[in-house]
Amino acid sequence: MIVTLTTDFGLSDSFVGVMKGVILSISPQAKLVDISHSIPPQDIRKADLTISSIIPYYPKDTLHVIVVDPGVGSNRRILYVQSSEQQFLAPDNGVLSSLDSENIDVIREVTNEEYFLSEVSNTFHGRDIFAPVAGHLASGLDPALLGPEVPYDQIHQFSLPPVKVDTDLCRIYGRVIDVDHFGNITTNISEEIIDQLVANRHKVKITLNQLSLNEIVTSYSDCEYKKHLALINSSTLLEIAQNLGNAAQSLQVKMGMEIVLEYEK
Repeated sequence: MIVTLTTDFGLSDSFVGVMKGVILSISPQAKLVDISHSIPPQDIRKADLTISSIIPYYPKDTLHVIVVDPGVGSNRRILYVQSSEQQFLAPDNGVLSSLDSENIDVIREVTNEEYFLSEVSNTFHGRDIFAPVAGHLASGLDPALLGPEVPYDQIHQFSLPPVKVDTDLCRIYGRVIDVDHFGNITTNISEEIIDQLVANRHKVKITLNQLSLNEIVTSYSDCEYKKHLALINSSTLLEIAQNLGNAAQSLQVKMGMEIVLEYEK
């Protein structure tokens, strides 16, 4: 079984290596894949966006283990989720908010201590609970043995800020929802909305902080060195970038900041 790992542990400490050791001690045949260990500390929303972006590209029955867990040691639940094609092991803190509820087959609270390490700390459930449970699942454990079912409407979730459209003013109002390693700024304005409303991508006005752009281009190289640009990224969302630069830094953009796209009728 493929087991992916997504954490906010970083790689300068031994946390990730310890988790891998526990999983492989239980399931030597497991295929471990690192998604990211550079999620900003306690950034649940970033972890959710990261997981949602990789799901379409992994095989059926992959187990995704997510340990971005500010509530470690508290009474927060640990969840096992079986979707139509993949499995997830994560804290119940909203980190799985982007999962499509229609594709979820079952949700279980992980309570069966038989599948934990013999001693469980209050600060490293990644080692003591997530990793051994992942190892047992990778070895063929029946998920029904993990614990009781939990209704979908009882798990913690958050939603991305909604896109607002004013058709009278021909404006789309969105928000910054992510900044990647390169400083590229992802917004919640989808290509689908743009296609519905924007007749000509080269006749728009996009405003973000002090920046104003007049077109949506197709690639980073479609503008001059260090110039800012707007394009549709690989997640089919409107992105603001800087050719060979860091847009988020140069524009002093913060999460949640408003972006406005004006278009012609």
